[in-house]
Parts: sequence; C-alpha cells; structure tokens
Amino acid sequence: MPHDLTGGVSLVTGANGYSGLNLCRYLASMGVETRGLAYAPEGMPEAGGGVEYVAGDVRDRESVRRALDRVNTVFHLAALYRPTNVTKR
Repeated sequence: MPHDLTGGVSLVTGANGYSGLNLCRYLASMGVETRGLAYAPEGMPEAGGGVEYVAGDVRDRESVRRALDRVNTVFHLAALYRPTNVTKR
C-alpha cells in the first residue's frame, strides 16, 4: 500500500542538491505540501508549487527540530559528498 502524503508536510533534506531539488519539484507538482531543508536556501532555484525552503543543517539538532514542524514524511537525501563539505575537527 502506498504511503499517503496528504495531511501533513513532506520534508526533503538535501534540498540544495540535484536530487533534493528535483524531488521537491516533483512532490510539489503532485500537490504535496513540501518543505526543503537547505544548507543555504538563499539563491535556491525556484522549485515551483510553493515549496517552502528552510535554512538548516542535518548535523544541527535544533534546525532539524524546527524543520520537522507538522511533518509526516521525511525524504532524507542530505549527504556530505565532497571533502570540502566536511568540517575539520
């Protein structure tokens, strides 16, 4: 049985990336209320359909908590692909 995406918000992590942006576009085109968690949402290309972008980092618990408000489905696409994205500790 397919998962029902109505009645809440679908959160897409990694909305800055190619896959995340295109998933946001697809969900919005299907009428799903969509929120994209983006590391730097300013300057994001328009996803259309009223996708809400929120600034956040999946490594930051508080930004994830804020992004999860009213969310019933999470599509976790965020990843560290390049060494330049990795914080040196």
